[in-house]
Amino acid sequence: MLNKVFFEMIYKGYNKKKYLYTKPYSIEESIKADEYHDPLEFLHQYDKKEDIEVVGLIASSLAYGRMKQIIKSVRKLLYEIEDSPSEFLKNSTDKIIMAKNRTFKHRFTSGNDIGEFFINIKSMLMHYGSLENCFMDSYEKKHGCMENALRDFSLKFNKDSQCRFLIPSPSSQGAFKRLNLFLRWMVRKDEVDIGCWTCIPKSELLVPVDTHMLRISQKLKITSICQPNFKAVKAITNKFREISPEDPVKYDFSLTRLGIIKELDLKNFLALDDKEIYV
Repeated sequence: MLNKVFFEMIYKGYNKKKYLYTKPYSIEESIKADEYHDPLEFLHQYDKKEDIEVVGLIASSLAYGRMKQIIKSVRKLLYEIEDSPSEFLKNSTDKIIMAKNRTFKHRFTSGNDIGEFFINIKSMLMHYGSLENCFMDSYEKKHGCMENALRDFSLKFNKDSQCRFLIPSPSSQGAFKRLNLFLRWMVRKDEVDIGCWTCIPKSELLVPVDTHMLRISQKLKITSICQPNFKAVKAITNKFREISPEDPVKYDFSLTRLGIIKELDLKNFLALDDKEIYV
């Protein structure tokens, strides 16, 4: 069994807001290389729940590629959609939304892609009142099964869209990493995670798994799966449920600082003796 004391030590040491590199931003500001950048930093710059959840879905959906480019892309989009992203989307025509993002580019996500993505967010807000209500509709419909709720939410979101990358296809066998990251931000509440949603129990959250988390999990002997797919998500989440059943994704942020924060050297962690990790 995993050693809870070990993971609590990492959590208490590195699950801290200072590792988000939160600071006021402007479009003119050059983005300096910084080891503490995380897209979650943007959510801490808003007060209204409606804005936080919209910014959270934008930031998590663009969380692929190099971190410096992710931060730059999210920053540019938030500058374009003004002080209240939720009000901008609800009060703007589809034509204005598309025009605002015409020149946007983030790796293989184009301005047209992000425009459709924003219009889909607008549609969810207008129909359900909030993204939380939209996801809760899926969660309740699927009787609290998080995997099925994720797939149902994806189906609703992508219904009228030709851009199906930012929100994964409901039939995907992938890890749904970015959606699970979004849910962690929305549901959990501590120094790092916002926790502005109140309807979904954090005990039902799934670990956001990418190649970085998968490598760490292989060292922990949680899984031998070589691809970051949904099987790996279930295996990793279930293992952390053994030591934190009420909050299985509690250690996600602090563990993924490995290789980012100088004090948490990834090579040193991978060389740890099993006796430190297991009891």
